[in-house]
Amino acid sequence: MISWHAVIGGSITTVLIVVLKDLIYVLFASLIGAYGNAHPWFVPYMEHIWFFSALLVYCASMILGGAVTMYFDDDKRLSSAFIVGIVASLVAVWSMAAPNTEYNSTSLLFLLVGICAATFGGWWAIRKGKSADLAFPTNAQEQEA
Repeated sequence: MISWHAVIGGSITTVLIVVLKDLIYVLFASLIGAYGNAHPWFVPYMEHIWFFSALLVYCASMILGGAVTMYFDDDKRLSSAFIVGIVASLVAVWSMAAPNTEYNSTSLLFLLVGICAATFGGWWAIRKGKSADLAFPTNAQEQEA
């Protein structure tokens, strides 16, 4: 069964994280542009650096969003992070392509990377949560042992 509380909360949180990290990316991209204007040899590489830095920031945002989703899910199901990855990636791709409604291979790449990153973030949070439970057992776990 899907935890809709986790999916809705995780989706909203992930979209907010993506928006906040995009602000950081805009600052970084403007620094790259300023450096490119000062150093002409750097100009041919600017577009590639912009693309890969945007992909890196997006991937980090989705990993964090998938991890946060697991805090909303009491049963810690990886399907919640997967669905949040789908929803947040669709929102991000739709917002990137909305002005000209052009979906291409870059849109598909961002969609797939977002889904995989959010799922990985959920898996990582579950794994870290289990290791934290083993390191610091609660009273209920101590009584079971």
